[in-house]
Amino acid sequence: MSIIHDALKKAQSAGKDTGPEDQKFGKGPPLKKRYPRSVLMVVVIIVGVLALGTIVWRIGTVIRARSIMAKAVVSIPVQSEKVSIGNNAVPLKSTDGSGSGKLIEVLRNTERLLRIGDLNAAEKGFRKVLESGAGDRSELLSNLGLTLKRMGKYKEAMEMFNEALKIRPDFAEALNNRAVLFRKMKQYAEAETDLKRALELRQGYSEAQFNLAAVYEASGKKLKALDAYRSYLSNPDRDPGLVDPRVRQRISFVEAELTAAGWKNKMN
Repeated sequence: MSIIHDALKKAQSAGKDTGPEDQKFGKGPPLKKRYPRSVLMVVVIIVGVLALGTIVWRIGTVIRARSIMAKAVVSIPVQSEKVSIGNNAVPLKSTDGSGSGKLIEVLRNTERLLRIGDLNAAEKGFRKVLESGAGDRSELLSNLGLTLKRMGKYKEAMEMFNEALKIRPDFAEALNNRAVLFRKMKQYAEAETDLKRALELRQGYSEAQFNLAAVYEASGKKLKALDAYRSYLSNPDRDPGLVDPRVRQRISFVEAELTAAGWKNKMN
């Protein structure tokens, strides 16, 4: 009897126990869910990379903005070129005396093409009129040189300007245009010489004044550049347009450079 009694007690106590199987079917206390350490590390790394990327993007934005502002302040303005429109032109007649009306039409259309930037067509037009032997050859050569310069054909452009000035050494527009090319090629002394000569030939020649100021600044002659920019602004014959604000910007920039270099007393 004692053996049977002991067996019954053991069976009763076994029915009250809750083991892993009871927990599995919801009969015991719930187990806490744990994530592996590797998953947590991956999450931390992703968050860190995203934060770092945001910081780098913001820094890059600031640097780009400052770079754009610096370029807007430092860049020397594009020089002013001059299209000659035949103020001193001889009658447009070909060498055999025919077709003057047609040549006038071709020349006017060619000058228009140059102004609107159709450079290939402008080059063909100027060469066609030159081949006819009509018009003012020096002006045609200067305009062809200007066209070639804008096309990036600097050597050919220089040949056209030189030939134009051999025909007419006192051609102020050709001197101005050749100076622009010299400036582009960083031959500042030659550009300065041409522009001074152009200003001697034509008092108050605003394009040459503006270009001379830009050449002075590019060649490091800051005080002369300041005086030349101011002279340009005081020229009643200039065409203000969009150039005046740029010139005032250059004046402010050159003044700041001179002040930093200790030349403040010599700027006035």
